[in-house]
Formats: sequence, structure tokens, C-alpha cells
Amino acid sequence: MIADKRDFISGLLLIGAGAGVALYAYMNYSLGTVQRMGPGMFPFGSGLVLAFFGVLVIIPAFLRKSEEEADSVPVVAMLWILLSVVAFALTIPVAGLAPAVAVTIVISSLADRSFHILRVAILTVGVATLTYLIFVVGLNLPIALFRWPL
Repeated sequence: MIADKRDFISGLLLIGAGAGVALYAYMNYSLGTVQRMGPGMFPFGSGLVLAFFGVLVIIPAFLRKSEEEADSVPVVAMLWILLSVVAFALTIPVAGLAPAVAVTIVISSLADRSFHILRVAILTVGVATLTYLIFVVGLNLPIALFRWPL
């Protein structure tokens, strides 16, 4: 019997998404070999890893009870998260990467009932720094850190 329906459904969604990505990559791209990887190797492997994580999420669903009832859906929190994604998409071309990350973190933090401005500020600086290091420095993507409208 399924004890925690949330974890079970979340795991199924992860398995479905991962299997879908892996299947699409397998059917539409050349995988190549391990020594000479093709364009489909990364999405195929990523899909398999995502599906594996789904299995890892499902296993505890049979072993424990959910802390909250599955009937209570935090609609307001989901709206804050959705709004943060939209704000990121609208902010990055106008203001740059760092302000877009900051706006996203502040808005998504409003979904949590225990909002603390100091935690949000520390998280914003840390995530903005990591995002810059990964995407601009590490991957050399042409994303402006700041875009000054003046």
C-alpha cells in the first residue's frame, strides 16, 4: 500500500520525464560510443539519471506516512514560484543575470512562510555568484552580469 502519495506521484513524474527524454534522445540522436560520444549521449544519460532519481523518490513512499495530507495543495506557494520563473524570464534580457537571479530568489522566497530577509540576501549573493561562475566563467556563455539601461 502507498503510504505517501506525494512522493509516489513525484517519483512517477520524474520517471516519466526521464524515460521520455532518454527515449527521445535514443530515437532521434546518435548516441555514439563512450570514447566518441554523439549528440544524444548526454540527454540519454540525463534521462536515465532522472528516471533513477524517480525510483529513489518512490521507494520511501511505501515506507512512511506523509507529514502533510495530500489534500492540502499550497496554491499560493505554487503561484509565487510560477511568478518567480516569469519574473526571471522578463528580467534577464532587461537587467542582466545578477538582477534576474535576485528577483527570482526574492519572489520564490515569498512562497515560504518563514521568510527571513537575511537568509534571502545570503542565498541571493551565493546563487548569483555560482550562476555567474558556472554559466559565464565556466561555460563561457555570453550572458551579461548587469545590463545598465542608461
